Amino acid sequence: HWAMRTAQNGAIVGRNWNVLGARWLRLTVYLRLVNKKSSEATKFAAQIATFVMSGIWHGVYPGFYFSFVSLALFNIVSQYSTRLLRPLFIY
Repeated sequence: HWAMRTAQNGAIVGRNWNVLGARWLRLTVYLRLVNKKSSEATKFAAQIATFVMSGIWHGVYPGFYFSFVSLALFNIVSQYSTRLLRPLFIY
């Protein structure tokens, strides 16, 4: 997909990597754990749970769990850094 190859951040890559799988995970895991009033900690826990579920879906191998939890943490750090750094570059 062109959107994945020209993505400006990891979240866009993740959404476009496997569109149907990402949609299924978002609807069946993430959105069941959060709502509009959820705290940041709850949203981050929901992200980790979603990535762990993706690891379980891919198979019962420790490498999958390590990889997917690492991706979840990378995604969380990316979101925080975007919130902190973006205002410095936009006037």
